[in-house]
Amino acid sequence: GYIFNKPVGTNMGATYGLDGATAIEIEKDGDNYFAFALNAGPSNSFVRLEFGKSLDNTPKITNYGNMDGVLPLLPSSLHIVKDEAKGTWHVFVVGGSNTANSSIARMDFGKTLANTPNIVNFGNFDNAMNNPVGLFIAKEGNYWFGYTLNRATNELVKIEFDTLLSYTPVLTNLGVVANITGPNDYAPILHNGIWYLFVTNETNN
Repeated sequence: GYIFNKPVGTNMGATYGLDGATAIEIEKDGDNYFAFALNAGPSNSFVRLEFGKSLDNTPKITNYGNMDGVLPLLPSSLHIVKDEAKGTWHVFVVGGSNTANSSIARMDFGKTLANTPNIVNFGNFDNAMNNPVGLFIAKEGNYWFGYTLNRATNELVKIEFDTLLSYTPVLTNLGVVANITGPNDYAPILHNGIWYLFVTNETNN
């Protein structure tokens, strides 16, 4: 209802393939709603929830597992992206607990989120990521950019794809950001042509 109303919560139970879930995002593709979730529990898996035409429906669950071991270890954050120029859908995932096992991956769904995705893992270019959390990717002009945060070291990492999301991204560690201590997620906002990142810090609340 009205966004200032007190929300009503419904516990739908524990039958949706969730196992130490760390992230969920929802997108509408055509008339249908899709959600994607990450599990950092023992299953280390990627899950799709299909709600159909209403988010009030009970979703159909597809658990893709760890995608033949290609899904990042301990996945922490995901972002759903549609390349409007090509009409293709992609889901990006970051995860890992240190520089040795941190990585970023891209899942390609083609023209609809109902498709079975293909996945490619780009690893950790120049060891820029260290326990990455939070992920956002957007197109500015002709170029695609993304950002994530290193929870272990309080650093901001820039992700550059050039003009195509299909390119291998270049990662740049921008170093420690003031007042960020143990980040666990962030939200981006574009306001009057200026980008802002609002970060939540688990270490100091």
